Amino acid sequence: MLDFERNISDIKVGDIKHYQPIICYKKSITLTAAVNEIGHLKELPGSVFLTDKQGKLCARILCRKIMENIFPRTSISAKNHDFRSGWVPADPKQEACNIAEEKIFCISKDARVQTALQLMLKEKLIELPVVDSNQCPLGVLTFAGLLRSLKSFSKNKPTQSKSNYASCQLA
Repeated sequence: MLDFERNISDIKVGDIKHYQPIICYKKSITLTAAVNEIGHLKELPGSVFLTDKQGKLCARILCRKIMENIFPRTSISAKNHDFRSGWVPADPKQEACNIAEEKIFCISKDARVQTALQLMLKEKLIELPVVDSNQCPLGVLTFAGLLRSLKSFSKNKPTQSKSNYASCQLA
């Protein structure tokens, strides 16, 4: 168990140093353009976010939803479909916001880490966008990033074990 130098309720989200980059697009982006942009990423994020004209977060799209629109079940099950032809949504001009969730949870960089943890647990979130006072995105707080950061607030830094496995003996 970590023994913290500071009370966890005193640590602000802005003190956390391990944000993940946030993937944001303008609300008007087409689904085809979003797919092309996401295709250049090294890793597929859990979600991408949409911003309004002022750069404020306004919606979230689970990447799973994007995949469901690119790979419609009818195409996958169709015989003689040439998969090399690529995948496009049924309507290439469809805006990504049409499949977005407008109810998004985010947290201010000035909020307490304890509040972020409570929100993530209550809403079963694996990532939580961090925003500034204007609701503009700064990054994404994940459980892994949060745990890495909390270790830096510990009095007794955990030692790195040589193995990921605990040894045990059978009687």
